[in-house]
Amino acid sequence: MRFILILTAVAIAVAIVTYLLHKIKIRWMKYTPAVLLLLLTLLMIMMTQFGFGEGMQDLAWIVIAIISFAGALGGGITALVLEWLSRKRS
Repeated sequence: MRFILILTAVAIAVAIVTYLLHKIKIRWMKYTPAVLLLLLTLLMIMMTQFGFGEGMQDLAWIVIAIISFAGALGGGITALVLEWLSRKRS
């Protein structure tokens, strides 16, 4: 239950950052948190596959990948909804 709350908190935090970046009138700026977190997710997955982690380090990388994917999903959905709403107003 605590892990689901952490994932939700990260997704909401990234959604807020995405909304604040949407206020800047540069169109692509609101997509940067989602893209950066998606790249972090891919990096962590690659580190588990090709890295030589000691002990339970691979498990920690998987947990970080899951958390960053939740943030990327929250930021990406928020950016797409904001894009749709701004096009609807125009």
